[in-house]
Amino acid sequence: MEGGFGHIVEYPQAKIIRLDEEHGIFDVSECDRQPKPGERVQIIPNYICSCVNRQDLAWLYYEDGTLDQMPIDARGRLF
Repeated sequence: MEGGFGHIVEYPQAKIIRLDEEHGIFDVSECDRQPKPGERVQIIPNYICSCVNRQDLAWLYYEDGTLDQMPIDARGRLF
């Protein structure tokens, strides 16, 4: 993730130009293939504070495929 707003796992050459709460603008001109409408992708954002603040818990995914729940202690404490 060199600069930008994050990394798209399925399209590593893509650049995330802008992110909002529910939308993102991506440049996929350098990718080998173009995403199809409705295709789901995994995005690893660089900044997620406002997203985490709205959740009661998070799921931690480990490389061995296991999952753990982690409570969000700062839930609702934006200000």
